[in-house]
Amino acid sequence: MRRHLVNLLTLLSLTLCAATSVLWVRSYRGCDALVRPTAPGDRLCVTSEFGVVVAELEGPVSGTVLPGWEYFQSPLPRRWPVRAGRFGFEAYRGGVTHFVRLPPSTLHGLAVPHWCLVLLFAVLPGRWLVVRRLAADA
Repeated sequence: MRRHLVNLLTLLSLTLCAATSVLWVRSYRGCDALVRPTAPGDRLCVTSEFGVVVAELEGPVSGTVLPGWEYFQSPLPRRWPVRAGRFGFEAYRGGVTHFVRLPPSTLHGLAVPHWCLVLLFAVLPGRWLVVRRLAADA
C-alpha cells in the first residue's frame, strides 16, 4: 500500500514539474492568471509572469464608489516585477486602487520563482530514478 502511495505521489509530482516548466516558458511571453473571489470585495489571484508565480490576496473594499471618470492603461503582462527579492522570492503588502473608482484596499502577496517549484516537484521523480538505477545495478 505504501509503495503505491509513493508511486502515485511521484507521478503527481512529475506532472506538476512538467506543468510548472510549461508555465515558466510561457511566463516570458504573457501572463496566465487565475482569479477567485473569496467573499464580497475579496479576491485571490494567482499569476504566472516574468519567471515567477505570484499569489495575491486582496482584502475587502470598504467605503463608497468614488465619483468621476478615470483613464488608465492596462497592459499585459501585469505590473510585475514589483521588486526583486533574493533569488526571486518576495513577500509584500501594499494597497491597490481599482479602475472602477473604488476606495483602495489592502493587498498581500507572495512571489516564488518557477525554478524553485520545478526543483521541488522534481525531487520525488529524481528519487524514483535513482532507486531504479541502483536496483538495476545490483
